[in-house]
Amino acid sequence: YGWDATYCDPLGSLWSGGLGVWSTIFYLSKYWEFFDTWILVLKGKDPSFLQVYHHAGVIFIFWGGVVTQGPWMVYAVLFNSV
Repeated sequence: YGWDATYCDPLGSLWSGGLGVWSTIFYLSKYWEFFDTWILVLKGKDPSFLQVYHHAGVIFIFWGGVVTQGPWMVYAVLFNSV
């Protein structure tokens, strides 16, 4: 238990215990945010620097987490939701 078990998840219990479903849903929701940024661009508005790079970068990071079933997605989802 603890940090090592949460980060490494040697038994695979985090991913199969619900983290996989919620991480995948959260990953897919990032496409909506990316689409929302494009709507601003098409309307002629300038999205902020943070909005553009955050939305583009988070999609790739979360894709990696879902594909590798990374238990660190617990922290990524929590910190990105704050």
